[in-house]
Amino acid sequence: MSMNWFITGASGGFGREWASAALERGDCVIATARTPSKLDDLAAAHVDRMLVLPLDVNDRSAVIDAVKQGHAHFGRIDVVVANAGYGLFGMVEEVSEYLYAVDRLFFHVTAHLNGIAGLRLGQVSDVPENDRPFGADAEEIARYWCGRADIPFLGLADIGHDPANRIVPFGLAGEAAGQ
Repeated sequence: MSMNWFITGASGGFGREWASAALERGDCVIATARTPSKLDDLAAAHVDRMLVLPLDVNDRSAVIDAVKQGHAHFGRIDVVVANAGYGLFGMVEEVSEYLYAVDRLFFHVTAHLNGIAGLRLGQVSDVPENDRPFGADAEEIARYWCGRADIPFLGLADIGHDPANRIVPFGLAGEAAGQ
């Protein structure tokens, strides 16, 4: 079944890689970027399956408008990749409150994506404990914010890097093990 992806920060880096991978597998992509012209080549190669929208994720109303435009264009949004944002540079071992960052991520994602079919949590591995106890793990945080926003939590997604540092295929956690 073809999926419809909504990807922020799609003009370069991981966002562009996610968009390219989704298009290669035959899916549709709503690609957002502060500089949409950086996606002209992808859009030209996938005219019927790609919608490029300008977006600065700091503008809440623009985020809502982009989601509405993407939904209206393709009829639904199945996957959201919240890739745009700020970067914290350094080794994860040096970041003392990583669960706080996960919590803030889900706070913002769920606040902007009302009406979506659901969210999945990708790989979270090899992360040290917080300096101070946070009271929840990454999955509990995802479940909490999805519940508050009335967004179905669809479980774990085997997306990203696994603990063995291999890039895993798309799909639900555990699916790839049987292949």
